[in-house]
Amino acid sequence: MVSPYSVVHAISHEATEHGSIIKFIDRLFNLTPLADLPDEASARALGEATYGQKYLGPSDDKTPGVGDLFSAFDNARLTGRAEPLPGRYAMIPRAEVLSLPHAGGQGCKALHIHPTDIVKGVVIDPAPADFNPRPSSNPGVPYNGGWPSN
Repeated sequence: MVSPYSVVHAISHEATEHGSIIKFIDRLFNLTPLADLPDEASARALGEATYGQKYLGPSDDKTPGVGDLFSAFDNARLTGRAEPLPGRYAMIPRAEVLSLPHAGGQGCKALHIHPTDIVKGVVIDPAPADFNPRPSSNPGVPYNGGWPSN
């Protein structure tokens, strides 16, 4: 967790996923979880009947095993009883950044990792011609060649 309100030099073993962010906000601001809104009960029942999946819908409540991220935060900082951490705590020294495998264009090769979509130097699963990994605010329509290149 990178935050001025996080616990320092600690590891959280809490199971989290995207819904954990919403669960954190719900708890921090005492909001009704999205999963508890009136339409969600019927939508979950329909999802289970239609797809056989019990936990379709928002995972900020009623889904077991989804943490709320609070184990990564210092309660004293969140409540204002301790100062937030300075920005330098999130800085990585330039020498360390340049020693990471991506430096020099080596990437996975530096770690002896071979992508599974390359066999004998040939890409066997290429991305579609109009694939854009960085869509802009006007990304166009997929598969018609209208995506901007950014």
